[in-house]
Amino acid sequence: MKFLQKIGYITLALLMILCIGNSVNAASTVSSSTIPETMMPYTEIEFISNDTYKILKGGISTETNTQKSLLERSSFQEANKLEAECQSNGTAATAIHEDYPTPQKGMTIIYGSDGLLTKILDKTGKEFIDNNSTLNSVNNNLNSRVAASKVKIASWGANNNRLYRKTMSNGTKKIIGYGRATTFNDKVGQRDHTLVKGDIATKMAYDNCKFGLEVKVKANKKGTSTKVSHNMKKCDVGGMPNAIVDIWKTGVSYWGYTYSSNLSLSGEVKIIHANQY
Repeated sequence: MKFLQKIGYITLALLMILCIGNSVNAASTVSSSTIPETMMPYTEIEFISNDTYKILKGGISTETNTQKSLLERSSFQEANKLEAECQSNGTAATAIHEDYPTPQKGMTIIYGSDGLLTKILDKTGKEFIDNNSTLNSVNNNLNSRVAASKVKIASWGANNNRLYRKTMSNGTKKIIGYGRATTFNDKVGQRDHTLVKGDIATKMAYDNCKFGLEVKVKANKKGTSTKVSHNMKKCDVGGMPNAIVDIWKTGVSYWGYTYSSNLSLSGEVKIIHANQY
């Protein structure tokens, strides 16, 4: 009997440990006045008040996020040089910087395959658009009119997404962006365009370039550090709180990926397109 009681106590203790370990997983509530930067891959949370969220799927990650580390140190050497020159000419200091919005009751946050924030939805389930950021871009983005040959326009998200304008040696102006690549699966883009492989979306607030414009996207081939470039077409825009580019579904196959909902490409990507808006 004592032996059976001992087994029972051990079983109970193990169950308690498991319950504690899962206390920050699905169905748990967590107090937070800010939107978490990282979670377990494919996590979804909903703010049930302005300072408390409920984990709908997935959970809190206690491990170091490899993708976050990759994005914090740029893999493009020219990006560091460009940033340094913008620091020197003062446009880095005056560029717009967009943080994540303050949580609101009913807001849903979705995390990608890399555990980083991918989408913010409002209480109606629609993509959250930060109107303050859009107004800042229209009214206060003085850098877009600066005559310097290298200009930092904006940065946003928690993972080093940034946009520049550079005057090339032949006098033409190019828009260059560095950051994270995410994916989307909408059926229709701008101008009622039916989205197809090769289409992308850019950030509405700062990079709503001409519809159909060719955008070169350079990213690592899946599982390697080999960078591959493909010419894509800008056919949509989005809130994109933490990405420099959104690739439509099967377009990720150019880099060796198979599309799945909320897929994020590994490592930092680069986009470049004409200065046409």
